[in-house]
Amino acid sequence: DAFHFFFFFFFFFCWRAGFLCRCAMAAEKQWVSFFRLLERDSPCRSDEKVKIHFKAVGNAPIMKQAKFLINAREPFRALEVFLRNELKVAKHERLFLYCDAAFSPSPEEPLQDLLSCFGSRGELVVNYSLTGAYG
Repeated sequence: DAFHFFFFFFFFFCWRAGFLCRCAMAAEKQWVSFFRLLERDSPCRSDEKVKIHFKAVGNAPIMKQAKFLINAREPFRALEVFLRNELKVAKHERLFLYCDAAFSPSPEEPLQDLLSCFGSRGELVVNYSLTGAYG
């Protein structure tokens, strides 16, 4: 009788483990397809660009070319790095960036999100200054 109990328990355990394994594999397939769907339908694809219009404020040097296309998934801090290289501003010097002459966004904020919320005419206006501006 103990043999039958052990055999039944072992069979039930294997069946249950296989069932759970199949459920986990099905759930994983659903999640993978869900994330692929999100990536495909994402408003920001990896090759999408954002038009950035830089405007000088105060004593900041004026750029010869003011409009650039930058990857939409880049964070806002990428604009500071880019602008420092373009203007030849040293790292120890201050550089202030403002979105649409109103506020300074978080450095981690994606450019696509800023464009969708604060863009005008398909471009994001970024004001820059070497001294503090706008309060």
